[in-house]
Amino acid sequence: MKRLLPKLTARLQAAQEGVPLTPVSRFTPPIPQEDSSIITHAWLWPRMSTFFQSKDVIVAETGTTCFAMVDVPFPPGSTLLSQTLWASIGWSVGSTLGAAIAARERGSGHGRTILFVGDGSLWVFHISMNPGARFSHLRRRQMAVQELSVMIKVGIKPIIFVLNNKGYTIERVMHGGSRKYDDIADWYSSFSLLIGMLLNPIQELDEAPRDIWRDRGRDITIVYRTH
Repeated sequence: MKRLLPKLTARLQAAQEGVPLTPVSRFTPPIPQEDSSIITHAWLWPRMSTFFQSKDVIVAETGTTCFAMVDVPFPPGSTLLSQTLWASIGWSVGSTLGAAIAARERGSGHGRTILFVGDGSLWVFHISMNPGARFSHLRRRQMAVQELSVMIKVGIKPIIFVLNNKGYTIERVMHGGSRKYDDIADWYSSFSLLIGMLLNPIQELDEAPRDIWRDRGRDITIVYRTH
């Protein structure tokens, strides 16, 4: 499309002169007033739209986050990275590493790199077994979360929002909710080794963005929704 659109535009006829432009006001999603302190999608994404700033790079993991970003307005100069063609889970963690390195190479004028990812995609694993092996002998290999150690190694400091679904929710929907291999241990005990915010009620998350901005650049920031 990058090569096609300029050629296609050159073939288009100019618009009729004197056609008035219709002004379109900027869309601002209303933040609902929830009756409960539980963090909902209806509240979360409009609230996040007020957190984004110019030149930020926002990385949206496959699934809920990717679809939610369709209705989130972004400030001028910001960038959204998503991957819907193959719907690969876990791609966003490594992409955040690359995006943050690229932003740093652009110089001091770059914004923040912000990742939204579920606990399943963060911990996405590859199953391998030898021919003839029983399922009880499956070996799981983590394929995404280890990129956090690379981020620390190369000195980049993204902001990571982890939405804890207590396991692989979409797998439970497709294959049944009682499969133990869809369960994931909570990550927050490990995240405390970095700079971690454990958030559950709405008021905690509502105040978190101000703390994130104050601490920007100090460490990797992980905002972890516990439920």
